[in-house]
Amino acid sequence: MHRIGKTPVFGIDKEEAGIFVSSVEYTPSCETYEQLGHDGEIVGLAMYRQRVEVSLQGEVQLAEGSEGSAFHLGGAITLANECPDSCWLGGQAPTGTTTVITALPYTRQREGAQEVRVSATIYPFATAG
Repeated sequence: MHRIGKTPVFGIDKEEAGIFVSSVEYTPSCETYEQLGHDGEIVGLAMYRQRVEVSLQGEVQLAEGSEGSAFHLGGAITLANECPDSCWLGGQAPTGTTTVITALPYTRQREGAQEVRVSATIYPFATAG
C-alpha cells in the first residue's frame, strides 16, 4: 500500500478498563460572557467553566461470577485514552483533571454481548488524595 500525504490517527490507542471500547467521543464546551461597549456592540469575550463531555461505547467486561461492571453513576474514572489537548481552552490540557460518570445506559439483546455507553464529564481540576 502506498500513501500520499499525512496519515490520520486510526483506531483506538489504548484499552480501557471495564469495557471493550468500540468508540470514544470528546465534546468540549465552556461558558462565555460577552462584554459590550457603550454602543451595545461586543468588544470582548470571556470563556470560562471549561469541561469536556466524553462518551465510551463498547461491550462490558465482567469479572467471573459478577453481574455488574467497573462503572457506577457518579463515580470517578481514569481514562486510558486521554482527551486531546485541542479540546481545552488555549490548546493545552490542565495539569490535573477529574472525570465523573454522568450517565450509564446498558443494552442487552437476545444475541450479542451486553453493551454499555459510559457518558462522563472531564473537569479541569484534580481530586484531592
